[in-house]
Amino acid sequence: MDFCCFLPYFRELSKVPGMKTDNLKEAAIWFETLRASSPKYAKDCSYYLAYIRYTQKRYDEALKDFLPLQDDPKYKELVPYYIAEIYAIKKNYDKAQIVAQNYLSAYPNNEHAAEMYRILGDAYYHFGQYHQAVEAFTGYLDRDHSAPRRDALYMLGLSYYQTKVYSKAAETLGKVTTDNDALTQNAYLHMGLSYLQLAEKNKAHMAFEQAAASNANMQIKEQAAYNYALCLHETSFSAFGESVTAFEKFLNEFPVALKAENEKTREELEKMQDCGKQMGVLALNAAIEAGRMGEGGKQFVTAAETIRVSAGTYDELIDQAHKRLADSDERIAELEEQVHRMVTLLKENNVAMTKLMKSCQEAARQAQEWNRLKPCPNFKEMENQIVVLRNADEEIAKSEERNRMQMEDFTEEMESQKKNFDELLQSMETVYRHAAERKK
Repeated sequence: MDFCCFLPYFRELSKVPGMKTDNLKEAAIWFETLRASSPKYAKDCSYYLAYIRYTQKRYDEALKDFLPLQDDPKYKELVPYYIAEIYAIKKNYDKAQIVAQNYLSAYPNNEHAAEMYRILGDAYYHFGQYHQAVEAFTGYLDRDHSAPRRDALYMLGLSYYQTKVYSKAAETLGKVTTDNDALTQNAYLHMGLSYLQLAEKNKAHMAFEQAAASNANMQIKEQAAYNYALCLHETSFSAFGESVTAFEKFLNEFPVALKAENEKTREELEKMQDCGKQMGVLALNAAIEAGRMGEGGKQFVTAAETIRVSAGTYDELIDQAHKRLADSDERIAELEEQVHRMVTLLKENNVAMTKLMKSCQEAARQAQEWNRLKPCPNFKEMENQIVVLRNADEEIAKSEERNRMQMEDFTEEMESQKKNFDELLQSMETVYRHAAERKK
C-alpha cells in the first residue's frame, strides 16, 4: 500500500466544504491500517487520524494523537493550534493559555498566530482578565483578515464592557447580533447597558427592546425588560401610558417565571431529600448486618457510619437550599409589591399630566379670549386658572420625585433579588456536586 498515493486523495477530500462523514470514516480506516502496517508513515497517519477525529468533534481521541506530535519537526508549527483549540473547547483554559503563549513566543508571525491570539483571548476572558483579553483579541483581529469569529467578537465586546470602554463595547457587540440566539440577546443587553453609561438613553431603549423580545434566556429577558421599561419612562419616546404598559408586562411575566422556577427547584430538592433519607436507612441496615458479621464486619461498620454522616450533611445542604428558596419567595413578593407601587405612581403621573394638559388648553383659550376682549371681564377667572396651572406643575414635580425615589428602591430590590438567586444557585450546585460524589 502506497501512502503517497492515498495522501493526495485525503488532501483533496479535506478541501471539500462539509466533508461527508462516510468518506471520513473510510479515510480513517485506511490511515489506521497504514499506521499499523507501515512505521514509516506512522506519524503522518497519526496526524491525519487526529485531524479526522477533530472534525468529527471526537476531541479526546484527537488530542491523544495530536499530543505526541507537538515536538515533531514536521508538525510542531501546526499541531499546537489544534491542541490549544481542543483545550479551549473542553474549557481547560489554563492548558489552552499555556499552549497559546508558548506558541506565540516561538512563532509570532506564523499563519496560525491569529488563531492562537483568539484562543489566548478566550482563556483570559474566562479567567476574568478582561484587559489581557482585549489585548489578545485585538491581536487576533489585527492578524486575521477574514471574517472574524462571532464568539470572539462577543467576548471582546463584553471585555470592553468590563473594562468600561463602553463606546467600543457597544460598537463591537453590534457586530454580534446577526443570529437570533442567546449570544445576540446578551449582546443587545450589554449594548443597552453600555449606552446607558454613555448617556445615550434612546439607543439604550432600542437595544433593551431587542433583548427583551428574545426568549433565548429568561434571566436576560427579565433584566432587559426592566431596563426597557425604565428607559421608556425616562426618555421622551412615549407618553407615560406606554411606560405603564411596559412595567405591567414586566410584572405579569417575570415574577410568575421566577415562582415557577422556584417551584421546580423545590420539587427537585424534595426528590433529593428522599434520596438522602434512603441513604440513611441503607447505612443503618448496613451497620446492623455488619454487626452480625462480628470482627469481619468492622470495616463495613466504618463504611456505614461514613454513609450516615454523608447523608446528614446531604440533608443539611438541602435544608439550607429550602431556606434560600423561602427567602427567594419572600423577595419575589416584595418585588411584585415594588412594581405595583411603581405602576400606581406612573398612573398617578398620567392623571396629573392629563390635568396639566387640560389646564394648558384652558389657559390658551383664556389667552385668546384676553386678546379678543380688552379688558377681559374674566380676569379673576384667568388668575384662578394660573393658580391651577401652578398647583398642577407642583403636583407633577412631587409625583416625579416620589417616582424617582421609588425607582431607586425598586432597582435596589432587583439587585438584592439577583444576589439572592445567585446564592441559591451556588447552594444548589453544592448539593448536586455532593450527590454526584456519592453516586461515584
